[in-house]
Amino acid sequence: RRQFLITRIYAPKAWWFGFCSSVYSIAGLWAGAALAIYAAMIEHKNVAVF
Repeated sequence: RRQFLITRIYAPKAWWFGFCSSVYSIAGLWAGAALAIYAAMIEHKNVAVF
Protein backbone atom coordinates (compact mmCIF):
# COMPACT_ATOMS: atom_id res chain seq x y z
CA ARG A 1 0.00 0.00 0.00
CA ARG A 2 2.81 2.40 0.81
CA GLN A 3 4.43 1.88 -2.59
CA PHE A 4 1.16 2.67 -4.37
CA LEU A 5 0.83 5.95 -2.47
CA ILE A 6 4.43 6.91 -3.19
CA THR A 7 3.97 6.18 -6.89
CA ARG A 8 0.71 8.08 -6.99
CA ILE A 9 2.25 11.17 -5.43
CA TYR A 10 5.57 11.19 -7.32
CA ALA A 11 4.42 9.84 -10.70
CA PRO A 12 0.96 11.26 -11.42
CA LYS A 13 1.49 10.97 -15.19
CA ALA A 14 1.83 7.21 -14.86
CA TRP A 15 -1.48 7.08 -13.00
CA TRP A 16 -3.19 9.24 -15.63
CA PHE A 17 -1.83 7.03 -18.39
CA GLY A 18 -3.20 3.96 -16.61
CA PHE A 19 -6.55 5.64 -16.03
CA CYS A 20 -6.90 6.72 -19.66
CA SER A 21 -5.86 3.27 -20.87
CA SER A 22 -8.48 1.65 -18.65
CA VAL A 23 -11.21 4.01 -19.84
CA TYR A 24 -10.27 3.39 -23.48
CA SER A 25 -10.34 -0.36 -22.92
CA ILE A 26 -13.74 -0.33 -21.21
CA ALA A 27 -15.18 1.96 -23.90
CA GLY A 28 -13.97 -0.48 -26.57
CA LEU A 29 -15.55 -3.37 -24.72
CA TRP A 30 -18.95 -1.67 -24.50
CA ALA A 31 -18.76 -0.44 -28.11
CA GLY A 32 -18.07 -3.99 -29.26
CA ALA A 33 -20.98 -5.31 -27.22
CA ALA A 34 -23.28 -2.64 -28.64
CA LEU A 35 -22.17 -3.44 -32.19
CA ALA A 36 -22.77 -7.15 -31.60
CA ILE A 37 -26.28 -6.48 -30.29
CA TYR A 38 -27.01 -4.18 -33.21
CA ALA A 39 -25.74 -6.75 -35.70
CA ALA A 40 -27.95 -9.40 -34.11
CA MET A 41 -30.97 -7.09 -34.28
CA ILE A 42 -30.67 -6.23 -37.98
CA GLU A 43 -30.28 -9.91 -38.92
CA HIS A 44 -28.06 -9.35 -41.97
CA LYS A 45 -30.42 -6.82 -43.56
CA ASN A 46 -27.54 -4.44 -44.04
CA VAL A 47 -24.24 -6.23 -44.54
CA ALA A 48 -22.43 -2.92 -45.16
CA VAL A 49 -22.14 -2.45 -41.38
CA PHE A 50 -19.17 -4.80 -41.42
